Amino acid sequence: MRLLRGFLSALGFLTVCPVPASIHTDDRARRWSAACFPLVGIALGLASLALWAALRGAEPLVRAVALALLPVLLTRALHLDGLADTLDGLGRFGSATAKRAAMRDPRLGAFGVLALVFDILARVVAVAALARPAALVIAPVLGRWSLAAALRRVPYDPTGKLRAAVPPPSRGGLAAATLVAVAVCLTHPRGLLALVVAALLIWRWPVFIRRRLGALSGDSLGALNELVEVGALLVLTY
Repeated sequence: MRLLRGFLSALGFLTVCPVPASIHTDDRARRWSAACFPLVGIALGLASLALWAALRGAEPLVRAVALALLPVLLTRALHLDGLADTLDGLGRFGSATAKRAAMRDPRLGAFGVLALVFDILARVVAVAALARPAALVIAPVLGRWSLAAALRRVPYDPTGKLRAAVPPPSRGGLAAATLVAVAVCLTHPRGLLALVVAALLIWRWPVFIRRRLGALSGDSLGALNELVEVGALLVLTY
């Protein structure tokens, strides 16, 4: 029951899928939420597989565009927004405080726009060239696993709101999330290579962000998800 409620908490936080209202105020469910992030990745991946099958007769480019758009709709562009804000901050000259101020600016800057364009283009190119649809499940699983691992590894910005919404997973919770990620990666010949790429990004990205921006935020975690997903798709394509 705790696992189910943790999954529903993660689903409600990371996607547009409706969950019972009681989940949002359940502290125990929130404590299990981050450990269930890879399960949300599996759900998103299965939705992509269903669309892949439905568009089997479509032109590869049309199918690729649809498959790139689907996770954006299902996650309300949560991680893309984080990617754009983070790149706007990193592209700003000045102190870490000035960079974080640029991230909070509701207006999208040039670096944010370029980040979104290259992210979507990379997804479309990778999906159009996919030979094994298992990659459509592996990529979102690794993206959500990276969020759980980063939350556990690096102290989160004490002024941010994510800590209250999703506490870091316990050591056992992260181990369970990692087992799920490894098991899913084993469904593809290059799955473990994608896992290694994700692990390297989890290792270096939070350190880089804390050095440049002063603290790890929800936006920079969203950017990490996008980097891991796109990196996984490219590894699994070529």
